[in-house]
Amino acid sequence: MRSFRRIAAATAVGCLLAGGTVAGLTLSSGTAKAEEVTRCEVFPDAGGKCTLDATEPTPGSLELEATSSPSGVESMVTWTNICTSSSGASATTTGSQDGAATLYIPVTNGLSNPASCEVTATVQMDINSSFVVGFLILDDNPATTTTTPTPSPTATATALPTGVTGPIKGYDNKCVDDPKNSSANRTKVEIWTCSSGDKAEQWRYTAGQLMHNGLCLDDKGNAGTGGKVILFTCNGTSGEQWNHVLNNTFQVKAHSFTDCLDDPAYSKTNGTQLMLYTCHNTSNQHWSIP
Repeated sequence: MRSFRRIAAATAVGCLLAGGTVAGLTLSSGTAKAEEVTRCEVFPDAGGKCTLDATEPTPGSLELEATSSPSGVESMVTWTNICTSSSGASATTTGSQDGAATLYIPVTNGLSNPASCEVTATVQMDINSSFVVGFLILDDNPATTTTTPTPSPTATATALPTGVTGPIKGYDNKCVDDPKNSSANRTKVEIWTCSSGDKAEQWRYTAGQLMHNGLCLDDKGNAGTGGKVILFTCNGTSGEQWNHVLNNTFQVKAHSFTDCLDDPAYSKTNGTQLMLYTCHNTSNQHWSIP
């Protein structure tokens, strides 16, 4: 954890980038104002994910802000706040929220008058063809903002991402398909002729995950090139994190983004199981976003 740094100033000032974080700046003296404490930056080539952490010796109201360029990028934010009292007692609160950036997310303190709080927060953003950059920002004493309604923080984050649902179209007008619209772990994921309204072809791409029926598209056994893809319980591993990049390929985070979702041998046969193969920007590796 790194400590907050506050800089008093009589007028609004810019933010100083240092090692990927931004020092907190007080915009005016006198009445308490919102202070940007720290931030992390999201880049497409970093998997659409970043984590910030900070220790606040005198915490006020804490708020996270997830913002993107362009705005409206689907994002998932999770946070943990460990507060300690002057007597040494501690309390931990956690929470999560997903939705279209910009998101404003209050961070609750588990103690009424903590002596200090340590905040760790992570954002996963949907890396699509228009994504440029994103930020996760921690503010202290935030000004009143128009916020997206947020769920109450819980000890365990259980909320699922809520992105747009639709087909993933690929080579020869074939779609990514879940046979018989299954909800079972290890179900093979295949190609099938695209059919409007077919529930087996409805996917949700958000926070880097490709989801169907509550399960995630998964690199089976973390096999990489030549391995098959299946449905599996979402667990946040690198074999379930996908980037949709400018050439319309889905790159899996595992194996350093070198493997792409692939229609084997340019197959046009319904029922062919999809696989991972070294990214080479060919038409059998081009897929639309749901």
